[in-house]
Amino acid sequence: MSDKYKTLGPYHFRALLPWPRKDLQSYARYKAVELIFKGMIDHNDLSRILDVGCGEATLEYFLLQRGVRGYFVCMDVSPIALKFAKHYSKKEPHIEFLLGDAHNPPFRRGCFDLIIALEVVEHLRNPLMFLDQIRRCIKKYGTLIMSTSNAAHKGPKDPYHHIEFTPKTLRSVISRYLGFCVVLGLGSLRLFNLRIASLLKGNSRITRIIATLVLKIIDLIELVITCRRLSKNADKSANLVCICKVVM
Repeated sequence: MSDKYKTLGPYHFRALLPWPRKDLQSYARYKAVELIFKGMIDHNDLSRILDVGCGEATLEYFLLQRGVRGYFVCMDVSPIALKFAKHYSKKEPHIEFLLGDAHNPPFRRGCFDLIIALEVVEHLRNPLMFLDQIRRCIKKYGTLIMSTSNAAHKGPKDPYHHIEFTPKTLRSVISRYLGFCVVLGLGSLRLFNLRIASLLKGNSRITRIIATLVLKIIDLIELVITCRRLSKNADKSANLVCICKVVM
């Protein structure tokens, strides 16, 4: 599969741009991780954190700027993504970068307190092998934070995805391989966005301008909702966030 960073560049960093240029969907994921850190995890005890499929390490830059403590090991299979990551985060002393495959990470057993994998599992040809490696690399009673697309949500499919999970199948697989998990929803307004986005194609210039403005307003509303809480109604959400306490 081609390296999308070669085509798209450091696209995750659009999450850090001011509105209305901000990529609010990526920002919502990062904000969700921050909420989990501060509300569900005693992050004072986190010493080593692995981010699998870190991309340009936008998440680490985002968290460190907001006072989250820990030593981050950022791993990605894309050398282009890591080149961007090193450029943008070169002044951060608490980040280490590593080229590696999620199916075979080069770490000893039980060396991470927390593992993060945002929008990764759907890109893997063997997600069960990946979960085996998570179980090997994380400490017992460590925490996994993972996000992925919701297969039950209507909308166009990403050509880079090999597999997608529903809330039920994701909960079942994670529980069987790793331990107790909670699956929450993220981004419940995406379907309405897609309907509005259809106006951007083949219509007059004024219609496209109005539709673009409406999309930005909807995204802003969704961001406010996300920042306040993660939805327990995962079935209707565009994306899923899984929080797992690894006991296996």
